[in-house]
Amino acid sequence: MGILIIRIKTKLRAVKKSSGIEILVEEIVALKETAHTEMKEDDQSVKGNFLFTLWSEAEKEKAKTTDMRLKVLEKVSETMKRHSNENDQEKVKKRERRSGSETMLFLFKKEENDQELKLEELKLKKEQQDLDAKRLQASIDQQRQFQQQQSEMMRLMQEQQQQQQQQLLASQQLMLKQQQDQTKAVMSLLDKLVNK
Repeated sequence: MGILIIRIKTKLRAVKKSSGIEILVEEIVALKETAHTEMKEDDQSVKGNFLFTLWSEAEKEKAKTTDMRLKVLEKVSETMKRHSNENDQEKVKKRERRSGSETMLFLFKKEENDQELKLEELKLKKEQQDLDAKRLQASIDQQRQFQQQQSEMMRLMQEQQQQQQQQLLASQQLMLKQQQDQTKAVMSLLDKLVNK
């Protein structure tokens, strides 16, 4: 830890000489030293897991401050170089464009997918129409069967009525004949009585 502080201080001195940011660097060093002393005090007073979490948070903070310090200490030319590397990566990403053949391939695949979807839609519509036609035919067949049953019932009822009428007519004729026979018998009896 002491070697790291010495290196940073020497680098800070070199930066102070090369750039005019002495105050900022001094503040960073002072913050680092106060953080370091606070960590030592905390290490002595805290035990167990709490100590470990504080230590890990301090290490994270230390890494952040080191990174910030390095960015502050780097020369203007290094900063420009770092930014230019980031911009180069962005430029490379921007330069990656699809070629015309990839676009055509995409359009062909899209057209194929659209055609497959249309064929599938037509197939589903045809199946639906077939199903509707079968339902309609079944309904028509059911109506025909119902009408046939109705006409058969009407025919049976008419036959039954004719039979009943014939039976009634036959019974009326029989009654009429019986009445005629009775009347003849009464008349012949009266004739016999009158002739005596």
